[in-house]
Amino acid sequence: MVDQRPVGGHSRSTVGTMTDVYSVIRVLFSRHGTPSAGPATAYSFNDPSGMCPECDGLGRTVRPDWDRILDPDRSLADGAVRFPPFAAGTWQGQSYTNSADLDPAKPVGRFTAAEREFLMRGRPGSMVTVNGSGGTWTTEYEGLADRFERLYLKRDLSAMSQKTRDLVREFLVEGTCPVCDGARLNAAALATRIGGRNIADCARMQVTDLIAVLKEIDDPVAGPVAGRPSPRWSASRRSASATSVSTGRRPRSAAGRDSG
Repeated sequence: MVDQRPVGGHSRSTVGTMTDVYSVIRVLFSRHGTPSAGPATAYSFNDPSGMCPECDGLGRTVRPDWDRILDPDRSLADGAVRFPPFAAGTWQGQSYTNSADLDPAKPVGRFTAAEREFLMRGRPGSMVTVNGSGGTWTTEYEGLADRFERLYLKRDLSAMSQKTRDLVREFLVEGTCPVCDGARLNAAALATRIGGRNIADCARMQVTDLIAVLKEIDDPVAGPVAGRPSPRWSASRRSASATSVSTGRRPRSAAGRDSG
């Protein structure tokens, strides 16, 4: 019986995952690709063993826009940090202007690599004294990048006030994952090749071209998988026409995970 389920899906769906094509490709790469990354799950962007660790298999990342957050022409004391909660004068901003390891009068654009690293990530055991409504206290220095990520990237923004969400979004940038380049998989999965192509290359192909390539595989183990007839593959050709197996596009918020 031909599977007549409509072609549809959510934000993580691609033509391949909606029509079982990608599932077959994963099995094929696990059996025939070299060097092997492991079983089929190792080629899944929904499985921890296969997904890119940087973007969690989404292919896109949201990260701080440091060009907007930091003004390289200003010093820390003169307002180099443009993100209001961390600005000079706030108790959090004092972590940077009061640190003995940083020159508050030096433009941050002139910081050495070591100074920039300390500003962003700090160093274990470094302390700083700050003043707030509760008085004066000494606390462990927390790097600017570490603090921003902890407070705004590793937390659910929906739990924050609308005002805070709007403010934070002004200082974020979304783009293709710099580690997997949008392929959604980790380095081991992307290193596997069949005929010079990795699984991401196959996923970007038009379905009709992909089927033709798979039919060229002559291997006693992988051949039956590559040439497996599937009514849904034919359906995918009709529904996708000139569409690739994976468009590489998705909305900002993922509603769930598909079968990739």
